[in-house]
Amino acid sequence: YGEVYRGTLEQGSESEPQLVAVKKLKTNALGTTLQDFEREISIMKTLKHTNIVEIKGVIQEPEVSLVMEYVQHGSLQSYLKIHRDTLEHPHLLKFALDVARGMEYLG
Repeated sequence: YGEVYRGTLEQGSESEPQLVAVKKLKTNALGTTLQDFEREISIMKTLKHTNIVEIKGVIQEPEVSLVMEYVQHGSLQSYLKIHRDTLEHPHLLKFALDVARGMEYLG
């Protein structure tokens, strides 16, 4: 992925705007055709699990970007790097279990 931005998703006048993450894809990262990419995203959009970041949609113009659920603390990897000196074993175990539950859902 390329750059990540925080954005707002508005889905009509009936619902509240949602905070989202917009991830711009590097053009060289898109090794498959756009059609294959869109097919993969449509499958990923059906995934609904508390331990898997939800994909809301795709922006094609001006650059291909993913619109995803906003996660307040960013990725687990960046959170672990930032807090590595203060995390205790119970927290690390919870993270490991959450990852395992997400993977079990995908399996």
